[in-house]
Amino acid sequence: MFKKTRTKYDVVIVGAGPSGTTLGYLLTDSGLDVLAIDRSGFPRTKLCAGAITWKTRKLVEDLFKVSFDRYFSIKNVSQDYSVYERWKLKILRKSPEPFYFIDREEYDDKLCELAEKKSCSFFFGNQVADVDLVSNTVMSRSGESFQGEIIVGADGSMSTIRRRLFPQYEFRHNLALAFQTSVAMDKVQREYRGHIPKLFLGSLRTGYGWLYPRQNDCVLGVAGLLRKNRKIVEVYRDFLARTTTLEHKDISPLLSHWLPFGNFMECPGNGKVLLVGDAGGFVDPFTGEGIYYAHKTAQLAFRAISEYFTTQGRVDLARSYENFLQPVMMELRIARRVRNLAYSPLRKVGYYFFKSPRVYDGLAKTVHGIRSYTQFPLLSRWI
Repeated sequence: MFKKTRTKYDVVIVGAGPSGTTLGYLLTDSGLDVLAIDRSGFPRTKLCAGAITWKTRKLVEDLFKVSFDRYFSIKNVSQDYSVYERWKLKILRKSPEPFYFIDREEYDDKLCELAEKKSCSFFFGNQVADVDLVSNTVMSRSGESFQGEIIVGADGSMSTIRRRLFPQYEFRHNLALAFQTSVAMDKVQREYRGHIPKLFLGSLRTGYGWLYPRQNDCVLGVAGLLRKNRKIVEVYRDFLARTTTLEHKDISPLLSHWLPFGNFMECPGNGKVLLVGDAGGFVDPFTGEGIYYAHKTAQLAFRAISEYFTTQGRVDLARSYENFLQPVMMELRIARRVRNLAYSPLRKVGYYFFKSPRVYDGLAKTVHGIRSYTQFPLLSRWI
C-alpha cells in the first residue's frame, strides 16, 4: 500500500485501470519499485459494455497466471450473437469462441488486488494536476509530488499526461462519445430479451448500439464518432425507447464517456514518458474494444521498460516501446479501414451478397483474435 513518506520510485503510473494495473503488476513482479496514482477510490464506477473476447481472456491468463473463469465474476457467457439493421434482425450466428461479459467495477478492483499482492503501491482518490517533464515529477491536486525514473500515462482518453507530453496533438478528431445504462431484464422489450448479445446498426454514422444481457439485467448503450453524430443524445434516447419499456421519467441521468475511435498514436512516448491504453488511443477502431489493448500495450510497455533498466538506460525508451508496438499498430491501421467499410452503406449489400458462413465466421475470428486483421490480403495491401 501507499506510504506518504515515499516520493521517489522507479516507475510512476498515472491511472489504475486495466492498463495501469497490468503494468504495475508486471513491473513489481520483476523487482521494480512502482507507484500507481488514480483520481478515484476503488472499487469505482466505470462505464463499459464489459464484453470480453477470447484474445483478452487468453492474454489476461498469460499475464496474471489466473483462471479467468474462476478469478473474475462472469455475468454472462454467450457463443451466439446477433446484428440488427434499423431494428430488423440481419445476422444470427454462433461465434467460434464465446463472449464473456463482466462488470468493470469488479474487474478493475480484482486487477488492483492482483497488483497489490505483488507489492505495487497505490495512491487512490487524488487527481494528477501536472507533470514536470524535465525532472519526471508528477504533481497531484492535493500538493503531493512523486518522482519516477519513468512516467507512464494510463489515465484514459482525456489523459493529462498525453496533453502535457503532446500539447499540439489533435486527439479529439477521432473521439467517439458513448452513452450507457443498465436496465432490469423485465424492462427490456420482449423481442430483445434472452442471453444473446445484440448489436444495432443504422441509427448512427460510424457507430452502433448494443444490448448485452447479464445475470439479472442488460447493459444498453450507443457509441459513435462525435464529429459524425452531433445528435447522438437524441439517438440514445430513441434507442432506449425502442429497446425498453422505460418511461422517460424512469431513465436515469445520462451517463457518458469518451472513447478513442481511430486516434491511436503512432509514437506514444517521448523521453522517459510513455502512454498506454486509452491514453494513447489504443482501442479497436472497428469494434471499440479497449480492454484487450489496455492489457496488450501494458505488456509491451513492460518489455520496453525492462529493456531500459537491464541496459542501465542505454536504450531509447520511447523508440524501444514504439518498436514493440509495431504489430499492434498494423492491426489498428487495418481495423480503421475495416471500420470505414463496415459503417458505410456498403454493409447493407453485405447482408445479401455475403451470406456465406465463412465471411461472418472470419470476422468473428478476427474480433476474437483467433486470426489477425493482417490476414485479410486485400486490406493489408490497401494500407
